[in-house]
Amino acid sequence: MYRESDAHPSVAVVAFGGHIRGIDPATGKDSWKIELWESARTVRLDVRDDLLYALAGTELFCIHVETGETRWRHAIEGFSGSIHNSSLLVVGSSVIVAGAGEARGFSAADGTPRWRNRYRGEGVGAVALAGDGRVAQADRVD
Repeated sequence: MYRESDAHPSVAVVAFGGHIRGIDPATGKDSWKIELWESARTVRLDVRDDLLYALAGTELFCIHVETGETRWRHAIEGFSGSIHNSSLLVVGSSVIVAGAGEARGFSAADGTPRWRNRYRGEGVGAVALAGDGRVAQADRVD
């Protein structure tokens, strides 16, 4: 799905095969690379200004787009969402993660958990998020 973003123009980001990579959009040359664990094959991304937010398995990241510097990285305790059906979206000063019948909010500044809403019995299928005039939609692959 195509979605406009405030991404930094000199670095594109690609995530697959257990890695997140910053690449030069003109040449395809790697600018930086972050290795994930083997099981984190699917990654959800969102970019705001010069920061990349990523959900990989049950781990949430904030990465500087230009340099690849990890600003913060936190495990999401008790998150049982299938990464294939989960979504991520930055709305204002919060990073919203949703999947498996729950939605959670984290501080975009430091990843601190802010809130958790459980929607019992409503956790089947892909999750869509919307806010600040933007949309994130998980593509169901299972």
